[in-house]
Amino acid sequence: MGIIASSGNVESPFNLILVMIIGFVIFCIVMIACAIYGIHVHRKRKTADPLSADVGSIFEEDEDEQEEVEQEEAGTFAAEFPDTIFCWEILRLLNGKDGGNRLFSTFISDDDYNTLAAIKVLNLRKKEIRTLKGIEYLTSLARLDCAGNPLAELDLSHNTALQQILCFGNMLEELNLLKNTALVNLYCYSNRLTQLDLSKNIALKTLNCSNNKLTELDFSKNPALTGLHCFSNYMDPDPNVSVPDWQSRWDNAGTSWDGSAFQFFPQNEPPEPPESTEDEGSNDDEQ
Repeated sequence: MGIIASSGNVESPFNLILVMIIGFVIFCIVMIACAIYGIHVHRKRKTADPLSADVGSIFEEDEDEQEEVEQEEAGTFAAEFPDTIFCWEILRLLNGKDGGNRLFSTFISDDDYNTLAAIKVLNLRKKEIRTLKGIEYLTSLARLDCAGNPLAELDLSHNTALQQILCFGNMLEELNLLKNTALVNLYCYSNRLTQLDLSKNIALKTLNCSNNKLTELDFSKNPALTGLHCFSNYMDPDPNVSVPDWQSRWDNAGTSWDGSAFQFFPQNEPPEPPESTEDEGSNDDEQ
């Protein structure tokens, strides 16, 4: 019994030492593995400036990934037509033509761009659209009805084929029509316009610009104008001040003046905007 007890006392310290040695070996292996991995990462991200190599490379990689994502998004319908409702109307129009299944995230194809460029009629009346960004792709557009929306700006500089614009009942403070030389009918009443340059719209026949903040109108470059409705503006009650050239051009036209808000009807009747159809065929390219 004495021998067994003595033998047990000798084995206890030996087991402890063995466990410590094994633990130390494992620790060393882990440290070596970490060091090798660190060297590998450092070499991978190494740049000309060793002091900022790791941080700089990380930011560069992040920026490259972000730029790639932005470039991908730039080609989708959602990116090119950022107003959700306007984008939905465009998708509905295109899908209705060929039975497609385009989504907001769908990339616009060359065929889609060609189809957009051929559209001639677009009805967006009372859709709660806030921006028409993307309308520049509709380069053949001849008739645009965007009345009754909360639009604060309207860029139609790429839509040079427009003949009829119905943009009344918005919140427009400016309306640049210098590129729309084919314009025949313009209904821009009930906005916030302070000026209206019609010097390039020589084909203009009908204008309704009432209920704005206009102080004067110049029709000297509009020889085809035969219908005008411009009451409820900030004009001088004397037409010779508000419309300096009116007398020489409409001596025989019927006129009506009413205080500081005047009306002028060369055809004795105020021009009314055409009705906008609400059926699915209202947006189409007229052949």
